[in-house]
Amino acid sequence: MNHFVSQFKRVAPILLAVLFLGAMILGLSAFTSPAPQTKITVQSVLDHHMQALNAGDAAEVAKDYIASSIFISHDTGVIRGKDNIQAFFEVLINDYFPGGQFTATTLITEGDVAYLEWTCEGPTFIATGVDTFVIHGANIHVQTGKMITYEFK
Repeated sequence: MNHFVSQFKRVAPILLAVLFLGAMILGLSAFTSPAPQTKITVQSVLDHHMQALNAGDAAEVAKDYIASSIFISHDTGVIRGKDNIQAFFEVLINDYFPGGQFTATTLITEGDVAYLEWTCEGPTFIATGVDTFVIHGANIHVQTGKMITYEFK
């Protein structure tokens, strides 16, 4: 037992120093700010949506939707599901708006709902339209869309 006590007395200062440093590190971490979280808003979802459209990337556009999302338009009827919406945007981007750059001309939001008027200008055309969105979290759950004008340059 005497041997244990003498060993303990020899290492006790080291153990106390380690415990003290550990407590200091843990205590200081309680006062540091956590890593900043990106707040997902209707605006940030629409920003991503427009950036993906302007990149001509239907797969990236589709990341804004979920399996139960719907897109409604007079021209297309109801398109259901992320995969079908992606297929629609592939046709839209490649066949109707090749090289087009979308610009929001009017954006009104209220809670999870957004109203967007836009223009899209490409090398050979200029188009205008209006869309509405219902966005929950990071996803578009419902979108309606109507192209108003499409003119060749």
